[in-house]
Amino acid sequence: MLPGPVFFHELRTVARRRRSYALRTALGLFLLYLMIQSTNRWDTYAYQSETNREYTPGELALIGMNLFGSVIWLQGIVILLLTPAFVAGTIAEDRQRKVLSYLLASPLTGAEIVLGKLAARLVNLVVLVAVGLPVVSIALFLGGVDPVAVWLCYGTSFSTLYLLAAISTFVSTFSARPRDAILRTYLIELVWLLLPLVEWLCESAGGTLGRLTSEARPITEWVIGSSPAVLSFQNSRVVSAAGGIGVVSWLIGLQLIQGTLLLAWSTVRLRPVEQGSRLRGLRWLGSRRVFQPRRLFVRRPCGDAPMIWKECSGTVCSPSLLRTVWLVCLAVAAVGGLGCWAYFAGIPAFQEVLDYGYGSTGTQAARDALSAGVRALTSCLYVLMALLLGAGAATGITMEREKDAWTSLTATPLEGQEILIGKILGALWRVRGILAALLFVWLIGLICGAVHPLGFLLAIVATSIDLTFIAVLGTYLSLRSKSSARAIAASIAILVFLNGGYLFCCTPAMNGPGSILFTAGVTPMIVTAAPFSFSDLEWFLRDPPHAYAPSPTIVVMTGMLSFAFYGVSAFALLHACLSRFEIEVDRPRRGFSDDPESVSREGIVFEEQEQDKPDQDGILFVEQAGDEEGRQQGPQDDSSPGPHPDIRH
Repeated sequence: MLPGPVFFHELRTVARRRRSYALRTALGLFLLYLMIQSTNRWDTYAYQSETNREYTPGELALIGMNLFGSVIWLQGIVILLLTPAFVAGTIAEDRQRKVLSYLLASPLTGAEIVLGKLAARLVNLVVLVAVGLPVVSIALFLGGVDPVAVWLCYGTSFSTLYLLAAISTFVSTFSARPRDAILRTYLIELVWLLLPLVEWLCESAGGTLGRLTSEARPITEWVIGSSPAVLSFQNSRVVSAAGGIGVVSWLIGLQLIQGTLLLAWSTVRLRPVEQGSRLRGLRWLGSRRVFQPRRLFVRRPCGDAPMIWKECSGTVCSPSLLRTVWLVCLAVAAVGGLGCWAYFAGIPAFQEVLDYGYGSTGTQAARDALSAGVRALTSCLYVLMALLLGAGAATGITMEREKDAWTSLTATPLEGQEILIGKILGALWRVRGILAALLFVWLIGLICGAVHPLGFLLAIVATSIDLTFIAVLGTYLSLRSKSSARAIAASIAILVFLNGGYLFCCTPAMNGPGSILFTAGVTPMIVTAAPFSFSDLEWFLRDPPHAYAPSPTIVVMTGMLSFAFYGVSAFALLHACLSRFEIEVDRPRRGFSDDPESVSREGIVFEEQEQDKPDQDGILFVEQAGDEEGRQQGPQDDSSPGPHPDIRH
């Protein structure tokens, strides 16, 4: 019967966590900050009426609309970022702690377990969303906000929350570890949000691809239509009472249907999945029997760096055939997409290079288009790589603890520096595919004249510094955290704050061209601007900046400040990891008071103590007559009971 004991247990557990209070407090303070910022801008509306300082109804309506829009945007970001982190580890965490088997052995049904855990997490998420209701009431009091638009926005928010929670629960049901469930949910969410953009690009391309995309719309609408990004490609009146009810109602209906189907399937398959059974006829796709993954290349020998060999010699294949097929298809799609982009965008640009040579001479339309594509791909690939690297580095040490391998690893003669360096390099090694794609994009731009050679080198330096910082940060958090979920959440939260979250607090001081200095911490912007072209360099050095454009000195200072901050921070975090390793691991010191290599080859020589002088333990050893003869004759038999006759206390 719902709600059951699982619901009340999960509700108490989640409600008593410190992060629940911290999130509600932080969200409330941020909403207060948004209100203060909007209040500071109120003076601009009454500038023309300095005599009475009164606002017209139109100005009040505009203020209310801006405040309502800020709350809705913040609410959407909270739902998209926090729902997988809150819900995706519900069932996988119990499976990892070996508690799920006891729950299934109880009289509880699968629905009570799955829906109870989901409902407890949803209550906390709904509370976070409801924090903004007082601010919305103030916006309604000011006017300008249609009540129907409020209902549509909140209906979309809660239905999106429900669907993301259902996806998280579905992924958690079929995942062995919380880390895997959280990462897979975020990846599914990213694809789900980008599908409308991909469909729109295919239709805009025209030709056969555009025609096939338009013909397949009645089928794809049932999948893509549930993404909130669909509203971005609709009419601007989509949130109005007249034009948006049909579109938003279809969106909400699809989300409710899809979420319910996912929850039903998770409930039905919870017990069979834990028992190891699979669907009839598809057992070979997901069998839990251990197979050795097939390698394309022979594993290299271990050498003198066992941790680096352990972390960087894995195979991209998987024991699961379904997962291997999925990885191969994903790699083929990525390589094919980059190849098509290089062919259609690179050939015209290279033809311009053959006609006019390298530099900013002649027609540059194709090279400018290729440069824009290089920067767009750089931004997307870097953000994806940073998220995967941060999550992977944050689970480097916690995964060893969760697999019960950390004790055996720390019992080896390996020093802390070897273990930490191996974990950092292993995290970087896992994103080598995306890094290779990023390098390929830059090389295409360099060959086709869309990227300056100095920009190519600058992009490599900027990416190396930023990725090193992310890997060291994740390793440090993994060392200090108790679980993978906490380490991933802390790593993603810090990266989001450093890469743009702090700008909300700097908004009052960001006035004038010099405000670009505040963006030194936004690494996606720095890395995207690094592969500059020949025309960018010419405009940067020759054309004088206009009133609102930053000067070249300010731009260079911004880049240098970013490199210095992340470089010094990476070094400081690495030093903190090395200094705190033995304390966090809590293993005994292995150092010697004397250098072991200084011992003579004859063996260890014991110094003779003075006669009748007690040792450190307060025991007095007195040599009796006949001891010398006994030592010369041979060792005595110590098997006789009782104290030794030659020792006096």
